[in-house]
Amino acid sequence: MAKDGVPGGSDEVRNFAFTSPADTTSIIGTVEDEAGNPASNVPVVVDVPNGDPVMTTTNTDGVYVVSDLPADAAVDVSVVGSEADPTTVDTGDAGVPVVPTDAITAPPSVIATVTGRVTLDEAPVEAGQVVELLDATGAVVGSTTTDADGRYTFATVAGTYTVRTTVPVPGATGDTTNTGVTAGVGDTVDSDLPFESPAEPAVITIDQPGTVTDTNGEPVDAVTVVATPEEDDAGGPVTVVTDADGAFDLTGLAPTTTYEIALDVDGVEPETIVTPDTGSATPLAFVVPAAETTPPTNPSPSATAAPVPSATPTVPGGSANIPVDDPSDAANGGPLAYTGADLTPGLIAAGVLVLLGAGLLTFRAVRNRRRSHLQD
Repeated sequence: MAKDGVPGGSDEVRNFAFTSPADTTSIIGTVEDEAGNPASNVPVVVDVPNGDPVMTTTNTDGVYVVSDLPADAAVDVSVVGSEADPTTVDTGDAGVPVVPTDAITAPPSVIATVTGRVTLDEAPVEAGQVVELLDATGAVVGSTTTDADGRYTFATVAGTYTVRTTVPVPGATGDTTNTGVTAGVGDTVDSDLPFESPAEPAVITIDQPGTVTDTNGEPVDAVTVVATPEEDDAGGPVTVVTDADGAFDLTGLAPTTTYEIALDVDGVEPETIVTPDTGSATPLAFVVPAAETTPPTNPSPSATAAPVPSATPTVPGGSANIPVDDPSDAANGGPLAYTGADLTPGLIAAGVLVLLGAGLLTFRAVRNRRRSHLQD
């Protein structure tokens, strides 16, 4: 049974026991349109021999039921307004279970058709979506389900109706009812029910900025910064590297979540933060030890190579070679042998002695001349 105001609802099975008057029975049948769709809310008349006609209306499934008919009688069943020949039904014996009769086909001249598609993002919904047809009083006069193409169809009588369904998926947007759907006899009216999937919820993430400087106040680049959440459902660690200004920005952190922020620098303790619910977190400022610098060392003076003596010694004031009397004298260390030693200092000393001697002789000559002059 469908609850009022809720298409479909939950299915419930309830048994109702009735006792027909003695020597009476019932008939059950269906009315369809020419396409085989159940015709709901369609009036049906049953002509009883030697009795008054019995009127009824098909239910939401196109089913009609007529009771209190005489047993073992032939009754004629027809759709009101149809010019087709009635269908003759044998009522059967009293007390025997009722057997449904063959379906009666209602001609287009008495049927109004309301049809349409239920879609989600312009694609058909899954087959089995419940759709209901309500009359002007709000009573449900038709109920059906969509097929694989998302289409539903109601065969009914002329009138103004409301088509109602439910959202195909939770959170979908779209109108669940179409009101003022008017269908005349022989008409087919389309009444689609389009829906759109719910929008993806906005993902809120938090940024955690910060800087890394050394104890001298200089920015430190290329430092790896890792944010690790304490909660398992907050995602994995987030890793960044400081730039040339020592700055970093950890993006994509979960809001209101505890993180441990650590550097890949020995001796620097990690920071524990709780991210805000929106926006950016308060910037962090890490200070790391300054790198030790080694003062430059002066290169040791290179040893000065001893001068290579000239192969041929020279005398002051000239470049004359010092003769060697005999090659054998040089080989044997004779008096004129050249040993390769530098003779320049010795020659300079000899020159100085010569000059001193000349100066002494001049001094004596001047002194003697003065004495001679004084004696005169």
